[in-house]
Amino acid sequence: MTNFNLNFLKKINGNTKGRFAEWLDSNKPVIGYYPSAGNDFRPLLHLGLDKALMQHPNIYVYTSYMSFGEPTFLSEGIAYQDTHTTVRITYAEEVNKLDFPLHKSLVDFPERKPYYGKVYFLMVQVESRECGTFESPVVYFFVENATFADFALREKASFEFIFQLAYGMGWGGSHTGCCWLTNVLKKLQCRWFITDLLYTNNNYIAEVYKLFPALTPSDIRPVLSSVKSCLWSQFNGSVDWFAVG
Repeated sequence: MTNFNLNFLKKINGNTKGRFAEWLDSNKPVIGYYPSAGNDFRPLLHLGLDKALMQHPNIYVYTSYMSFGEPTFLSEGIAYQDTHTTVRITYAEEVNKLDFPLHKSLVDFPERKPYYGKVYFLMVQVESRECGTFESPVVYFFVENATFADFALREKASFEFIFQLAYGMGWGGSHTGCCWLTNVLKKLQCRWFITDLLYTNNNYIAEVYKLFPALTPSDIRPVLSSVKSCLWSQFNGSVDWFAVG
């Protein structure tokens, strides 16, 4: 599993000689995958606090279509701040631009943005007044979410942690639902599924399955065992941890 992940991330990095390449040379990736992530870096904090887990992600893969304006977290500095939490980008590096297709039938705003297909390596520090400070690397792909999931399956990537949180509720521009995500938990070798169970509308899901047969339901169905739940935020409400068997 780890070798596939290392090869997957090295392929993403390409020939770029920077902090991402250095990280790959000295770490064995355990990936947390967050589709439709937007600018939500709370997984870094909440999983950092979860001492009961035997293993935690040491790197996160984020994807988002993000059709509204230039993302605000692609340079060093404060990306978010309130009275309790500060999210700071301590390092940002553009590592690649991949030739992802843009299927106009899956998005509300089909104009290809200049950053579509770009991949960034970020070091993200989350500082909480109550919980301390956590820093993790994030590989951010600007791509429609189902398109990336199909790509990851073809590349034999494995994501031990998968997040489904407020999917499609950030006005990112993709109008498909996320019911395909549970179809691929086993295929992506997920061990922990962390979700707010807010399965947004599944309009256009037939179009997703038509374009990406690997995302369709199959006999490989996950068995989800509830482990714990917590109050993630006022917006997400209760978030549940499921062990995937």
